[in-house]
Amino acid sequence: MTKYTDDNVSEDGHNTAGIDVGSTLTKIATTDESGKSTYQYIYSNFLGNLDKILENIPPDRIGLTGAGAHHLKKMFPGSSYSDEFKAWSRGYREIRASSKTAFPFPLLLAVVGTGTSFIHLQSHSFGRAGGTALGGGTLMGLGKALTGVGEFNSLATLASKGSRENVDLQIRDIYGDRGIAEIGLPKSVTASNLAKLGSQKPIKNEDCARGLMGLIGENVALIGCHLAHSKGLERILYAGSTLNNNTSLVEVLLRVSEATGIRAEILEGGEYSGAIGARLLALEKLLPPPTG
Repeated sequence: MTKYTDDNVSEDGHNTAGIDVGSTLTKIATTDESGKSTYQYIYSNFLGNLDKILENIPPDRIGLTGAGAHHLKKMFPGSSYSDEFKAWSRGYREIRASSKTAFPFPLLLAVVGTGTSFIHLQSHSFGRAGGTALGGGTLMGLGKALTGVGEFNSLATLASKGSRENVDLQIRDIYGDRGIAEIGLPKSVTASNLAKLGSQKPIKNEDCARGLMGLIGENVALIGCHLAHSKGLERILYAGSTLNNNTSLVEVLLRVSEATGIRAEILEGGEYSGAIGARLLALEKLLPPPTG
């Protein structure tokens, strides 16, 4: 699936690749001699297939990043490794340069992968702002335990059919119609995620899945917004493969963020930022320094 072309990078007639190895998924960004870029992912327990996928790319033109990237050094001797925050920052800037939407600096980039990391991006610098262990790994682990569904797209589809009212304890359940007047909160605000799972009433799988999206989305957004406010930032961009085709989670992230006064958007193609950045950083090591 081609989403971007790296027109502002001086390619020199070689195939290049970036590989971002996560705990669950490995994202791959390749660019051919013409500058056309292609993006794909594989499950990280199938890393042995990478040598076939990248068989036409010289090892010294392969950039690696991510927590599991060290496993690939023997497969691709001569490849270069970049810190994942540096790779994500570099990849984001490349996506930003070719995006139709301008995302002004400074901002907070929330990478929702197996867990979630927050990166503070400024015009010419970046830094890790914080993180949480909540993310796609939580979704898949609890999703399988609660519903028996262990495949991501199936779980996201299941959640889209459910209702959180049947699994979450809300302000209306505690205060009734007095919610707004007595404590200043809307009646639909979550008082306790998944609290109704302990009731004797049977709970549908789709409601469990929807409630799980709420648990992850609300807490990721609240942590991100707290970090944004603490740094004087007005915008969060959410990215990561956990958001793909996951309308239930995306809705919670955007709604909660905006309720705190933070402008929130989804970075299209953002799940490949790390792979794009790793590829560009590897290429930049090989290109001659600019003259003049």
